[in-house]
Amino acid sequence: MTDVDSNENANAYVLQTAPRGDRDVAIVGVTFLDDVAEDLQRCDLIAIPSAIDGKRVVEIDRNAFVGCPDSIPIIVPSAVVKIHDAAFKTSAKILVYPGSFTHLWAKIHDMNFDFIDVTEIDAFGPSFQDEDDPPFPNVSPTRYWFSDERNEKNNEEQKQEDDEEDVRQDVAPTIALIPREKDSIDEFFLQNACVEGYVVESENEFYSDIDGVLFSADRKILIRFPSLMARDKYVVPSGVEEIAERAFTNSLLREIVISKDVETVGDNAFIGCLNLSEINVSEDNKVFSSIDGVLFQYGFQLVKYPDNKEDVTYFVPDDVVVIGSQAFCGNRGLKRVVIGESVTTLEFGAFRCCEDLQEFVVAPENPCFAALDGVLFGASLQTLVQYPCDKPNEEYAIPDGVELIEDCAFQACKNLQVLHFPESVKEIGDDVFDFCNSLRAFKVAPENAAFTAVDGILMNRIETELLHYPPRLEDLVCRVPDGVQLIAKNSFNQNSFFKRMWIGPDVFTIEDDAFYYPSNTEAIDVSPENARFSSRDGVLFDKYQEILVRYPESKFDDWYATPETVRTIGPGAFRGNDYLDTIILNEGVLSIQDFAFTTCFSLEKILIPRSVVEISSLAFDSSYVVLCVYENSYAHEWAIERDLPYAIVREDL
Repeated sequence: MTDVDSNENANAYVLQTAPRGDRDVAIVGVTFLDDVAEDLQRCDLIAIPSAIDGKRVVEIDRNAFVGCPDSIPIIVPSAVVKIHDAAFKTSAKILVYPGSFTHLWAKIHDMNFDFIDVTEIDAFGPSFQDEDDPPFPNVSPTRYWFSDERNEKNNEEQKQEDDEEDVRQDVAPTIALIPREKDSIDEFFLQNACVEGYVVESENEFYSDIDGVLFSADRKILIRFPSLMARDKYVVPSGVEEIAERAFTNSLLREIVISKDVETVGDNAFIGCLNLSEINVSEDNKVFSSIDGVLFQYGFQLVKYPDNKEDVTYFVPDDVVVIGSQAFCGNRGLKRVVIGESVTTLEFGAFRCCEDLQEFVVAPENPCFAALDGVLFGASLQTLVQYPCDKPNEEYAIPDGVELIEDCAFQACKNLQVLHFPESVKEIGDDVFDFCNSLRAFKVAPENAAFTAVDGILMNRIETELLHYPPRLEDLVCRVPDGVQLIAKNSFNQNSFFKRMWIGPDVFTIEDDAFYYPSNTEAIDVSPENARFSSRDGVLFDKYQEILVRYPESKFDDWYATPETVRTIGPGAFRGNDYLDTIILNEGVLSIQDFAFTTCFSLEKILIPRSVVEISSLAFDSSYVVLCVYENSYAHEWAIERDLPYAIVREDL
């Protein structure tokens, strides 16, 4: 509990604070002193300072000011970057700095607010200036609202609160302000940004907002529902004709109501909506309909079965012909799907990652599909379409006669440990074994002409291509077998045991995303005889160390400086590392490629030199990393264009 002396009313109340990391605090309550309780008019203002006892005030906790009389306005400093729901009474008046987080938050939450007269700001203490230690000794930080802010990771109390709220722990919600001149928004940012609301400046000719939701300027396209907006139900406004691709990605909604005017729903519009239990449609809509909370198009295509719909068994309606792309993807709870005779088409990944699914049942009259022992096949049993994620078998033998294993067929199966290939299998689709975290061995019939298994590792027949390394193979060191020339896409994911990898002399090609998913790898070593690749301090490079290919996911350093020889940061080079907080790229780096720094949840700052002339729009998956750039450099302009937070590196030091 701390007294605040920021204005003449300060002797009337005490602000209660709680730590948020080492340098920040939250306001968690206010207590009026006894001698004021009888005459509250003596206190006509509460002014929250930017700092208390040398610590920044960055957060206002839930119910912090709910006990305050409506008649007392509250000044909120621009230091605040997080406000919990119900922090104030809905009738309370708050005074805000123009363009601050609280200004935008108040607008979205329909609060009673007014602007602080900037001529009086000195009376209440300065507006917030970022006093963090700069990312580097010669860097001065700059903030942008179209960005995310990270919580202090050592704050266990805050982590627990975020768990309770079902909100992502690593990124604090913020408001995305889209300025008047903004004519395009990076699609990858929209897919990954953790925000609780969008505000579009009124003069913008391309975008608009309604209650914090992002729309096209004419409000006919719903572009993005904020992933952290705390609402249970959302009704798409009348006049909206299109729900854009990934529009509701990762939202917290439990119910979505589609209005009569919607004619188009984009791909993956509802992907990652873990709380969603029903999608309902206006009876006047001529394109879409809903039955028991499931979304259909023209009656014959099942578009989306909600992730949190609680059926144990689902009977696909008799008139459904098409089950759309990823229609059931991500569902939790559904154990059994019954497919009637009318279904003739399953689009990509229709049933992938249904974590509790145990069984398919298909009508005998269906001309295109069949079920055998609960597994979904093509009617001729030559194609294995989908293996249920929660099928209890620890060992499974693919039936003889199967020639093709379709895309995602075994993805995220939880219990399978040993998989047998018969002689007949000739082809395997993409992403077939991703997230098969219990898998410890492949076994392949000796007569199979396309594939073989070496010590449980799946390879092509002539043992020149490593196709999949089982995650549960109990080796502390992974040695890529001699003779292997190619390491295929997604070969290594979620490996539980090995900490070091040895790449032998013959490997010539490592496909993009070969190390896509995080594992326990701490170091990658390469044979000195290898003509294509090399290793330095456990980091994988090309032979001449001009391309940084892979920085191991579990390498424990908290900072890393790339060698002066590096010219390219390769695709997915640092992806998944959760230890680095600082990366310094050497002068001479020219290119930063796709996914180079995605899912690096501890990464706070990265120095990008003047030499960089190319940065992929997919290089970062969110905007919580401060890009330390040189003024007027390519990286500086790139960060401004994408509204990413950056800091200018001062060249005079």
